[in-house]
Amino acid sequence: MPQFIIKSQDLSGSFFAVSGEEAHHLIRTLRKGVNDEIDFSDGQGNQYRGVITQIDQNALTAKGRVLLKHHSPENPFRIHLYQGLPKSSKFDFVVEKATELGATSICPFLSQKNIIKSDDRRGQTKQERWARLAKAACKQSGRTRFPRVEAPRPLADYRDQFQQFPTLILDPGEGGMTLAEVLKDRALLSGDINVVIGPESGFHRKEIEWLQEGGGTVVKMEGLILRAETAGLVILSILNYENSR
Repeated sequence: MPQFIIKSQDLSGSFFAVSGEEAHHLIRTLRKGVNDEIDFSDGQGNQYRGVITQIDQNALTAKGRVLLKHHSPENPFRIHLYQGLPKSSKFDFVVEKATELGATSICPFLSQKNIIKSDDRRGQTKQERWARLAKAACKQSGRTRFPRVEAPRPLADYRDQFQQFPTLILDPGEGGMTLAEVLKDRALLSGDINVVIGPESGFHRKEIEWLQEGGGTVVKMEGLILRAETAGLVILSILNYENSR
């Protein structure tokens, strides 16, 4: 059964309302009607099953009654992905797949070697599009919590976050521990962890030094040189696997 997204403000006690794009999909595409049951989430860890009690074809809205509610506790292991902003639409792919893989937050950054320049207005527009992509990925994967998707900002703006949690910096250059060596410390899998992936042209050496001074650990994938848009997804997959062991 398809999962719909309903805003928390459209939930009131045992009743819900569907509007906007979700209502269009519900009414026009799937042709749901009164007495049909639907599954939906509020993006905050709550999963619902409800029954439609009213359809307004002209206003494209629906109302209904909640039948079941299930709350999924938040996983204490939370991965925060910091990704050097790639060109073109590659970051769309990152947002979609990182959401499916359970990233808690997805944070694009601009580094010294980025070919993408900062623009507040365009950054806000991109953030809104990425948030929509993340919600669509939640629907597709059955995830009940939306990740936080940030607008692009300079790498240095994340200083506080990097110092707050253990930080893994993926760098294919010389030096650094393998990911397998780092993950021998199982404590890394018990709480929040930052994963930092450089831009397509790689980190500037001073950025690596700055991240290390803040407590970050440089890691490498032995024998592999990954594309910027796939590197973070590989790390997410490995961390999820290790956390499930």
